[in-house]
Amino acid sequence: MPKILQYQPDQVQTQVVKQPTATTLPASAFGNPIAEGAFDLIQAGLEVKKRIDTTSAEEALVKFERDKNDTLFNPESGYFNTAGRNAYDNSAAANKSI
Repeated sequence: MPKILQYQPDQVQTQVVKQPTATTLPASAFGNPIAEGAFDLIQAGLEVKKRIDTTSAEEALVKFERDKNDTLFNPESGYFNTAGRNAYDNSAAANKSI
């Protein structure tokens, strides 16, 4: 008849091997590359923000120029296409709209 093995307390052994950890590595391995990478990331973010701000300012300037030109030079309702009493009466409105 076959023999059935039974579990014995000392049957299994564990061997722990010490592995290198971050505390055993020199501090320079982590400090400079991470700091330089973070600095480069911050610089790139600032450059993107500056480009976005510049583009927004240019778009605002173009919109202002278009509105001003429409107010002053529109063939149908522009201020410079009026004369006499109409030009005098509409001067305040044209200045206010600009």
